[in-house]
Order: sequence, then structure tokens, then C-alpha cells
Amino acid sequence: MKQLNIYKWILIPLLIAAVFVSCGDDSDAKETDDYATDTSIAVTGNATAITPVSAEIECKANITQGGSASYELGILYSPDAEQLTYFSGSKVKTKDLVGNTYKVTMSSLRPNTTYYYRSYVTTGGLNNYGKVKSFTTQSVASPKTMQADTITAFSAYLHAKREITPKYANEYGFSCYDGFVISDKKDSIEYKGRIITTDYNYSNYNYKLFSDNTYRIIVSGLQPYTTYYYKAFSKINGGYTFGDVKSFATGEFSKPSISTPTNITVTSASMIVLTDNLSDYTVNSIGVKYATDATKLDTYYNSTSSNIITGTQHPVSLNGLTPNTTYYVKPFVNVITGSQTQTVYGETITFKTANFPEPTSVVNEVTHNTATITVNTPQLSSLYKKVGIQYSTKKDNLNNGNIVFNSNYTTETSSSVIVSGLSEQTTYYYRPVYYAISSYYDYQYENIYGEVRTFVTTETPPRLTMTISTAGTYGWTTYDTSSYSNCLKSNNKGVANSTARSILTFTVNQASSLTFGYKVSSESGLDKMTIKIDNNTICNQISGSTGNSSNSVSLAKGDHTITLEYTKNNTGNRYDDCGYIYNIAVNGELLMNSDFK
Repeated sequence: MKQLNIYKWILIPLLIAAVFVSCGDDSDAKETDDYATDTSIAVTGNATAITPVSAEIECKANITQGGSASYELGILYSPDAEQLTYFSGSKVKTKDLVGNTYKVTMSSLRPNTTYYYRSYVTTGGLNNYGKVKSFTTQSVASPKTMQADTITAFSAYLHAKREITPKYANEYGFSCYDGFVISDKKDSIEYKGRIITTDYNYSNYNYKLFSDNTYRIIVSGLQPYTTYYYKAFSKINGGYTFGDVKSFATGEFSKPSISTPTNITVTSASMIVLTDNLSDYTVNSIGVKYATDATKLDTYYNSTSSNIITGTQHPVSLNGLTPNTTYYVKPFVNVITGSQTQTVYGETITFKTANFPEPTSVVNEVTHNTATITVNTPQLSSLYKKVGIQYSTKKDNLNNGNIVFNSNYTTETSSSVIVSGLSEQTTYYYRPVYYAISSYYDYQYENIYGEVRTFVTTETPPRLTMTISTAGTYGWTTYDTSSYSNCLKSNNKGVANSTARSILTFTVNQASSLTFGYKVSSESGLDKMTIKIDNNTICNQISGSTGNSSNSVSLAKGDHTITLEYTKNNTGNRYDDCGYIYNIAVNGELLMNSDFK
């Protein structure tokens, strides 16, 4: 009795372990070859009724061993023996369990293909698999590749005979698609060749099946002067059966060429694509591909087409090019053949764009703190330019010197640039500079510099002074208010039959610009103001209540006068009864400064 208790304590843990093992996700069936006597939950049977596209499998499901009333039965199959789990491979399910056997039919298979399969039974959350077996579907007769005909430079008629009769296909319930693989390389025709099949992308007029079970497909988009290798195939459920390899050579088509490029500028060039007379072909376009790297002519390239596709000469223009750059150019002709467009290329040529010409410059005027310089630049077609001057007091530091550009872009060939903020009596080294920018302002080219030259600033001129003298009893005196600063006004207000006259005297040491503002407030047509610059009358007997006005007068180097008059009659007074002149300045410098007398 004690001995039995010892066995009890040994057997109980073993039984518990067995229960835990049986509850795993997957389990493999016993590997036994005896289908009739195999008591595994899932037992794989042999394939029967094998055709080119189907097979039947009988399997066993010993479900009473699974201990569950709910179950799922079926077959897992694949051309890959490693893809036979519940979560991979193709699957055929059934609920038709008769006793402990069930049958499934595998359909839509490929002819002459080995398939691996095994049964599965899912019960109680456990996937049970039978052993892996295999079978090979029946083969079908290969098509007979026939000789091509009606061969042109871009197309050919391919012929073959289908050995699978419609009766045979109907008997086994599958559709057969015809086609060819074609390549200009015989050793890679099956793997890299172009597939032409009737089950997609080919219109009916390209394919024709004849009563003797032969068929024809028109292949287009071929290259001239090329030997092509091809073979027929029958396609069933994605599987191919191939015929023998045959070949043909396409006809002649003269390649296009390019004339020597002309009118080469910094950003453009012209050329002519030369062809034979193409009136016998349907031409889509004629033009060139171009790139700065010869290896990119077939990938990252630009292209442009001619507006003329008739005749033998087809002009093209290339624009938006990069200056001083070598370009590779390859001509092409696009010919429509059937439903496709075929491109024929000529030999690649090269040319180099021009570089931007250097600008020139002329110094127009130099003062103690400014220099006015004219910069001459080339005409750049549709490109805009920004023009400027680079300058420095040290020649060896000019590359790092300041650059002043005009604020606006221009297409003109001559621009005036003012350099300001200079030091007096100093030698400056300078050079003209410009850069071009595309008409869309989306690309800026590099700076182009001209010849290095010099200019010397002058000595700072003495401070401008102006004196005032009065001619007669009444004159003009200073008058400052919030409305008028640096102002003179006539002082004969309310005096009948009087004239206030003053003469302002000043000297300029260079050609200058005189500016001033003025206003009159008087009886209209009766009390009048006159302003003269030297001997020229600028404002002649103006009267009434006028608004503020301004004037600008060019002065030559030397002495100058401003004569101011305000004349009254004896009929009375109106408004301020005086004239005003204010903000008198030469080149922006006020003359009524602290030295004004």
C-alpha cells in the first residue's frame, strides 16, 4: 500500500504536465504513413483527381480526441513548403465531416506546378496539423512560336499556335490567355523581357485568334536596327507555359542629328534637329534632351521640342541655362506606332554657354563724402540685373570691401550708383559689380566684377553762409513758428503803397541744387509776391491765399542771389498780408544756419 502511494505521487505531476502541453497554440501530428490507422487529430490524405488546375484531397479529423464540439477543418497549401501554417499559405475550409473524414477541392491552380499541402483541424482554440504531402498538377501543351512578319522599324506582327483547345479549357474550367515575352537580349528574355498578354493592357485590334487556333499580336514601340528575341506563352491562373524562342530584326529609320549650336549666350542657345523626310510616319514631337551631366540624359534631364515637325529641319531653343557651363544634348524623334509612342535618339553633342561679360565703369562726380559712378553692363535678354559698386580704402582688401547695390532691378545697360558715407581726401579702390536674376526671381547668378580703379574724395567744403540785405524801407525778416521753420517773411504788413525787398547772397563751390518752399497770404490780384534767383523770375507776382509750394533750381558753381519782393497797393489788407519763403537749402544743407545774418 505504501508502494502504491509512492507511484501516485509520481504519476499526478506527470498527468498535470501533459494537460498543460495539450493546451498550447499549435501541435504537430504523429508522423505515420498509415492513413487508415493514424489516430492523430489531423490526418493528411493523398491528392486525387489531379488536373492542370485542380485536385481533390480526402483527410481525417479525429475530433473526439480534441474534446470540443466546435471545430474548423480544411487544407493549407502553397508552392512553398515553408508557408503551411494557419496564418500563411492558401486555405480551403469545410464543415462537411462524414464520420471522421472530409474532402476538399483545390482549384485555380497553375499547371505543371508542385504544391505542398497538409490538413488542419482547429478545435478548442488549438490548431492541429497533419503531415506535409505534395502533388504536381498536370502539364498542358506548350504553344508553338511562329515566325514574325509585317516588320517595320517600330513594330512587328508576332504569331503563335495555341495547343490548348477551347474544348480542353472548358472541360477543366479555366481561362487561357495568350501572349509573348520579347527582349533584345536572348539570355534574359524570360526574366527581364517585355510581357505582352491578352489579359491586360492590350486592345482587341492588337490581338486576333484564328479558327485554326493560331493567334497574332501586334507589338509596337520597338527600336530600329535591333534584333529581338521572343517566345509565345499560355497563361493559366498566373502560370506560364512557354514555346520555343525565335527572333527578327526591325527595319531602318535614320537617327536624328543636331546642327552646330548657334546664338550661344550666357543662358540660351539655338540649334536645328536634322531628320529625313518623315511624311510616311505619324510624328508626335521632335526635339532634344539636355543636361549638364551626360549620365543624366536618361533620368534627370530637361527637354524642349520644335514647333516644326514637318520637313527635315526642326529648330529648337534652349533657355534658362547656367552661364559658363558645358551641356550635353541628345536629339529625339517621337513616332506613334499603334497605341504607343516610340522614341528614336541620335548621337549626343556638347556645347558651352558663354560667361557673363564684365561690367565697366566711369566716375561722374566725387565730393568729400560721396562718389557717383556710372556702371555699364551687358544686355541680358530676359534676365534682370542688380548693379552696384564694391569699394575699400585698401586694394588688397577689396574682395572683402563694402558693396552698395541699387535698390531696384534693371534690364538697362547703364546705371548710376551713388556711394556715400566716404571719408574726405581719401583714395578709394573700387570695381563695378552686378548679378543677374531670372525673370521669375527664382534663381540668382553669381556676382560678376569689373576692373579695379580708384577715385579720391575732396576736402570738406567750408560751411555755406548766406547774408541778407534790405533795399528800401521795408525788408524780409526771420520768422519761426510751428508751421514754418527756417523761414523769412515780408515786414510791410498793413502799409499801403509799399514794397518789402531783400536780397539773399550766397556762394556754392560746385554745381548744386537749390530748394525752397514758399507761400503768399494777401488780397488776390492786389498785393503780390515775386521771387527771383539771380536774374530768373521763379514766382511772378503771385497773390491770394495760396497753399504751401516748393521749387528746385540748378545752380552753377559761384555767387548767387535770391531777390524777395512783396508789393502792396492802397486798397486795404487781407489774410496774413505777407509773403513767406522757408527751408532754403543747397544740396540739402540749410542756408539759414547759425551764421545767417
